[in-house]
Amino acid sequence: YLKAFEKGLRPYTLVDDREYKYITALGFPLYPKNFDFQYRGEVTLHYALSNSLNVPAVKVLEYVGLGDFYNFLEIDLGFKPIQSLGNYQLGIALGALEINLGSLAKYFTIFPNKGVLKDLKIYADTKTSTEKKITDPAYIQLVNKIINDRKTGIEQFGLKSELNLFQDNYALKTGTSRDFKDSWVVGFTPDFLVGVWVGNADNSPTQGVSGQLGAGNIWSEVMELLLGSEYNKKTP
Repeated sequence: YLKAFEKGLRPYTLVDDREYKYITALGFPLYPKNFDFQYRGEVTLHYALSNSLNVPAVKVLEYVGLGDFYNFLEIDLGFKPIQSLGNYQLGIALGALEINLGSLAKYFTIFPNKGVLKDLKIYADTKTSTEKKITDPAYIQLVNKIINDRKTGIEQFGLKSELNLFQDNYALKTGTSRDFKDSWVVGFTPDFLVGVWVGNADNSPTQGVSGQLGAGNIWSEVMELLLGSEYNKKTP
């Protein structure tokens, strides 16, 4: 979505959430499905991202272009894939790309830091860290506005959710991989970032543990602890 906003799309841009057929690199047909196996017709990008809809994410990646997105991952962010990115193609939008929690959390630092990629730190110290500007703050603001909006995401996440905290100064993104093998949440305030992964070490499926219910429970408890700690500087 960030790259799409750079290319001219906006949160109010419409995308058609319906059945599409793609042919994978191995020649097999792919029909992207949403988490609830429902289609909604035309929706805004804001609505699609707030509700973590899979089909619109695939369409947005298709709009951005795989080549440009591969460059974003490998050149801009410095991501080193396990396999060639060409093996994943549009499956990247569906969580097919293997990545560890530390790397994912680091890449998310661009959102609380106005488009600047920073090294992760467990605590503040005097050591120097590398910084790299990835994008213009204006595009970061568009993404942050959406992933901060818990009201628009009610359809998929519910009115009462593990992801609803007692203050509004935070943003987050969940993820659930195929067969519930991985449950993810990465979220942040301007002062700190928390990433959580839940899954089995042998890569076997969990028993229906989603990003919201699995990693989300741990994430919300850690966030509420930090919000009441000295690490919460209440930066606007």
